[in-house]
Amino acid sequence: MNSAKGQVYSFDVFIGQKKAGNMSINITNYMNGNQLMDVKMDFKSSNITENRIQYFASSYFKKSMLTNAESLLENNTVLKERCLTKLSKNTYHIQRKDEDMEYLDKNIYWIFENLYLKEPTNISGVYSIRYGTFLEIRMINAGAYAVKMPISGSMNFYYQNGKFVKSETMGNIQQMTIKPKQK
Repeated sequence: MNSAKGQVYSFDVFIGQKKAGNMSINITNYMNGNQLMDVKMDFKSSNITENRIQYFASSYFKKSMLTNAESLLENNTVLKERCLTKLSKNTYHIQRKDEDMEYLDKNIYWIFENLYLKEPTNISGVYSIRYGTFLEIRMINAGAYAVKMPISGSMNFYYQNGKFVKSETMGNIQQMTIKPKQK
């Protein structure tokens, strides 16, 4: 008997108009109702020099609530960002690379990566595993949402009939677009 069922979602990453890499989200649903979400992103970006950006995130949910998460961001194989989120006695302990521990007393059910899987109807914010903070979501119009990013600009997400169509960074130096991989 299989105690887990998985599904993989694949995406293409574009910088400007050029395909620069890919992203995958692997979801494992366990028979007890718990869920594991693994995210991998790998793309090349170039301003003055070429950079290989790799992002990894793993999130574990019990009864739809986040209990543990870790994210890593590497630039040319050098660790640039790391964030750990762990639920302990109804409080999240958030530890970012080279920063003091922070605490959050708010339950987390929606994370940023969920935006690639389903439309955020009636959701005002999502938790970012990467940044260790909540990000505000604002509806632009039907099927379009803006997520305010903590570093600069925003990321817009577009849906058709509740299904993710694409995301675009807004207000950044390089425009990044993420779309579901065409079969």
